[in-house]
Amino acid sequence: REQALKEADREVLKYAEANPGVALWAAELYAALGDTSQALDWLERAVRLGDERVDWFRRSPRPVAVRDHPRFQQILESVAHRRQQRPPGK
Repeated sequence: REQALKEADREVLKYAEANPGVALWAAELYAALGDTSQALDWLERAVRLGDERVDWFRRSPRPVAVRDHPRFQQILESVAHRRQQRPPGK
């Protein structure tokens, strides 16, 4: 845990704040460490940045610790809603 948090220093997290794939990595890291709140914050950030890989969120073994959390479900529902709002073909 200590080593993982050391590797995820301020510069790494700053980079993650602007990159959806890296933001998802941060969400998975915090989920694996048992920090549900941080994991969900990072997942939400990844989605806001445009990461809509709902199937991956559901089947990846890394965020399993937060998968049953109501907020996880809300985040996935927000992606589904956003997709429904798009014009066809977009």
